[in-house]
Amino acid sequence: MITTCPNCQEKINTKNIKATQKKGIHLEKKCPFCETWFRLKAPLAVIKTIGLSSLLITSLLNMFTIKNELSYIFSSVGFIGIVIALLITFWGKQEKIYN
Repeated sequence: MITTCPNCQEKINTKNIKATQKKGIHLEKKCPFCETWFRLKAPLAVIKTIGLSSLLITSLLNMFTIKNELSYIFSSVGFIGIVIALLITFWGKQEKIYN
């Protein structure tokens, strides 16, 4: 996957990012070119987490439900959640944190 540094605008292959740190739901990365730390914008990170959570919850509900009518609803909600999470993962905007 290719991402763009919000500071120097260089295209970065995620395999080339050596330094990362986790802070809450955020995964901060360090640009190998300009040494700036960046992450996914905060609202997008929250929406991504909600999308992944909806997939997990609806998948668990689908496994334990008996009524077929609810299965379609749970599957639809889970599918929408994972599509939102994937869109944000691949096309979400990054923000600079600090140098």
